[in-house]
Amino acid sequence: MALHCPATLLVGLPRVVEQLHDPGLVTGYGPFVGAEVDVVSELEALADLHRGERVVVPVDEVALREVAEMVGPRRAAGAGDVLHVEIGDDGWVLAPGLP
Repeated sequence: MALHCPATLLVGLPRVVEQLHDPGLVTGYGPFVGAEVDVVSELEALADLHRGERVVVPVDEVALREVAEMVGPRRAAGAGDVLHVEIGDDGWVLAPGLP
């Protein structure tokens, strides 16, 4: 674990992120759904656990909008939207490129 590296979270709808396959991806979290889930806190906690790694995080549409508001405009990626969010010591940024 690289303590000063951000974690890259690939956040998207379950039907979209389940199609992402890469041996370097960490999976097994979520889906984060429902208004009672504090998605921002959950993602920050995941990022703290997975510094320097890429993590797939399925979320519902409400949570995806909330994450998009944290990092700026959404962008299309293949069959649906996947936000590539880097969360580190300097905050949240939208990461360039696809996995």
